[in-house]
Amino acid sequence: MRGRPRLQLLVACGAAAGIASAYNVPIAGALFVAEIVLGTIAMESFGPLVFASVVSTLATRALLGGQPLFEIPHFELASYLELGPYMVLGMLMGALAPWFVRSLKTSERLFVGAVPALPLRLAAGGAIVGVFSIWVPQVWGNGYAAIDHTLTGDWLWTFVALVLGCKLLATFATVGSGAVGGVFTPTLFVGSSFGALFGALVHALMPADSASPSAYALVGMGSFLAGVTHAPLTAILMLFEMTRDYGIVLPLMLACVVAYYTSRAIEPSSLYASKLAGKAARTALPANATIEELVRPVKVTVRHDARFAELVSHFVEHRHNYAYVVDAEGRFLGAVGLHDIKGFMADPELSNLVIASEILDPEFPFLERDTPVGVALDRLLQHYGERLPVVDGHGGRMLVGTLSKRDVLLSVGMRR
Repeated sequence: MRGRPRLQLLVACGAAAGIASAYNVPIAGALFVAEIVLGTIAMESFGPLVFASVVSTLATRALLGGQPLFEIPHFELASYLELGPYMVLGMLMGALAPWFVRSLKTSERLFVGAVPALPLRLAAGGAIVGVFSIWVPQVWGNGYAAIDHTLTGDWLWTFVALVLGCKLLATFATVGSGAVGGVFTPTLFVGSSFGALFGALVHALMPADSASPSAYALVGMGSFLAGVTHAPLTAILMLFEMTRDYGIVLPLMLACVVAYYTSRAIEPSSLYASKLAGKAARTALPANATIEELVRPVKVTVRHDARFAELVSHFVEHRHNYAYVVDAEGRFLGAVGLHDIKGFMADPELSNLVIASEILDPEFPFLERDTPVGVALDRLLQHYGERLPVVDGHGGRMLVGTLSKRDVLLSVGMRR
């Protein structure tokens, strides 16, 4: 049980590394998992996510090169009047996002109700996708090639509409049947296709004051992602990293934020919220949980009569900011901070006379073993260090372990 927060962090790091390497977006990969999965960007959890994203991206670039995922023409804002259509596009994407999420959930219910047996359900989903692919083979795969064609303007708007409709039905059939496959890239394709169709209309109405439909496809891709995931910051950074075109940032930011607020007003739940909530209910701590399951054994303590040289050795060997001081029976007396010993290091004669009990902080905060998780988190956030000592909680102050801020943040984040 005590290894659960560490396991959760390792899984989150794996997810961040996978997204970063698959889409060549190290910043957005870490932020996506922190913002959506863990629900916190505290450095206790965000730091490992960044490290995993950077390493995976470097490995991918060493093997496959470092080119942006999508190659598009350079974008420039044709006119400030064009910000109006981009805002409208954000509203449309925000309104379509809840419909997309609800349609995915409805397809699952319909398939389960119509075909209870999983093997038959998978066969039915595969048959539906196969029929569509006979006439529109672009429904196959994750959608990278289709997105490229949409962004570069290689397809007529009529064909974009055809592929979009078939891809939507194929995605609903795949997800509803329970087949292995994600919805992240299909989400990008749906957004880019709707954006391209909207951009073609805008360009026809105001050709001198609007960019090409490919620019609207890019903004539509980001804003639809923001509406579906309820993570606008992740969407903005991801689209910027995918294209590395700074010119698109201004309309992209506007459309993503508008899409987020529109989507939240219609449907408070995002694409991943229900699935994460279900998993959290099975794996995370109950709402009334105490910190007992998260307490780790304390490895090293310092006795109250320890000499100054022993304190120095403790900090040098263990690299901790605080040394927990106990009496002969193991009762917690307080802590000595690294900054507390610095003043004695310049005077060797005085330091030889100092013992731990004379310089410890008797008011150093601690937790009891039966402290609720929420209370513990509040105290940890008020504390400068990474962890706090934990005592038995039965009227005495027997030191039983420590509680880290990272473990509590992970447990609370996975339970949200």
